[in-house]
Amino acid sequence: MSWWLRFCLGLPARREDLEEIRRSLPELFDANFNVDKHLLLPWWPSPVLRELTVEGLRRWARAGDLRSEPEAASPEECPAEECPLRKGPRTAQARGEVAVLRLMVAGGAHKPPKGEFLDLVRRVHKDQLILEVILTDPYIYLDLSERGQPGGYVALIDYLHALRLTQDSAFDLKLNPSPRKATTTARQLLERKVKGAFPRARLGAFPASHRFHDRFYLTRDRSGRLAGIFGPSLNGLGAKTIVLMGELEHGALQRLGGLM
Repeated sequence: MSWWLRFCLGLPARREDLEEIRRSLPELFDANFNVDKHLLLPWWPSPVLRELTVEGLRRWARAGDLRSEPEAASPEECPAEECPLRKGPRTAQARGEVAVLRLMVAGGAHKPPKGEFLDLVRRVHKDQLILEVILTDPYIYLDLSERGQPGGYVALIDYLHALRLTQDSAFDLKLNPSPRKATTTARQLLERKVKGAFPRARLGAFPASHRFHDRFYLTRDRSGRLAGIFGPSLNGLGAKTIVLMGELEHGALQRLGGLM
């Protein structure tokens, strides 16, 4: 809620402020959503010293440095200078070098991507009080990576800790109902690992109406709000392989929420 304090003090909106507002108050940027222009917002802890309105908050957020883009932007509107998806003449750089789009986080290569994955989790879920965790990773019951390195179970525990869950937290952990190589022994071992760190966790599976190929790491908080990221399987986070991961956008979360 640091953005609220900055707004009340009349300070400019930063990128992190706008990202948080877009997650929490998406209606604020909808031109068709009506707000009461005369509604006064409270300023704490002292009496109101200046008038703060919803419309004022909307103008403040729109004046920030985070560009507002449509949900389904055309490749012609891509902000990258050398976007390979745009039509028209291609420059020498576009013909010979890779154009990097700042849409996701790339991890791995020189060190395992586990640290970057957990940093992303902490950033996306920093304001959530989580009651439900939903993982579509089909390899969730495999501790070994495809290269034979252990660490999948430890990565799961570290992921749950990154969500700020503790041994006193009561939450539902819903796993892929169509996992790969989920033997009875593997299921028992994973449950024992989770219960050892989070005794009040309730393990189960999300509805089997749909099959998921990609790895989505989703959470629901007390208000029912869905948030999450995409990324590699947990059992591969210990290998020095390049992976892509990122925060799931509002439209994708709405679609996934309807499937679960």
